[in-house]
Amino acid sequence: MPDFCTRLAGVTPVATPAVHPPQTYEDCLDLVYSVDATQQSRAQARRCCEASGDCFRELAMLHANGWGGPRDLDRAAVALCRAEDEMAPAEWQGMLEHLERMRKGEEKDDLHFCDHVTSGRGGGFCASIELQRKYADLKKLVAQLGKSVPQEARPALEELDSKAFNFAQNEALLNCEVNRGGTGYGGFCMGYEMVEAERFGQLLRLWTEDRLSAVSVEQAKQADAELNAVYKNCARRCPSVRTVRPARQLPERMRMRS
Repeated sequence: MPDFCTRLAGVTPVATPAVHPPQTYEDCLDLVYSVDATQQSRAQARRCCEASGDCFRELAMLHANGWGGPRDLDRAAVALCRAEDEMAPAEWQGMLEHLERMRKGEEKDDLHFCDHVTSGRGGGFCASIELQRKYADLKKLVAQLGKSVPQEARPALEELDSKAFNFAQNEALLNCEVNRGGTGYGGFCMGYEMVEAERFGQLLRLWTEDRLSAVSVEQAKQADAELNAVYKNCARRCPSVRTVRPARQLPERMRMRS
């Protein structure tokens, strides 16, 4: 245990007003890790974790990184020193050392649990957060594409999105079968699912980038007529057929050698 944890052993965290209505541990984590997290929601996450006493690990991150309020490395240390039973020993030690470097001014990066993961359980937790963000990005991409396709094509796009999601899950379960039984099973499965989700996103981008905007039948006919007019004008001014020289014949003696 670092010296600062020994020094803080008798320190009691500053009391904060209870959260009403009472929130669960999962509610607190949602406020911390949500893809739409704001300073306001993370301020609520601070109150939630302090009131519940179940997420000192996240409370340390909130204080250390200035999420939801001013940066306070002392309060972060108090919280992190109480988070030993919330993660694997090596993960806790890694976070403690990171925070100690922050306190000494030797570390500029924010404090993140997922930067210090060593266990299968922790890996699964962090993979779930990353997967949530991946699907949030994909949802935005599909919504953006939906605005550029005709109204009658949108149901098909929604069906494609749904089937791609099912395929990613099933393909992930098939690929991670070899990891069944280990503590990393969940994390490996979600890792494979992220790969498939990313592939689907790449295909959508490939199909939609550098494409012409959708046009009506009348607009297409007009563009075709304008192109034909330009071609006819060019055909009157330029030779329609270029004279091509016939291929030179090889001398008789060379043809015989070949």
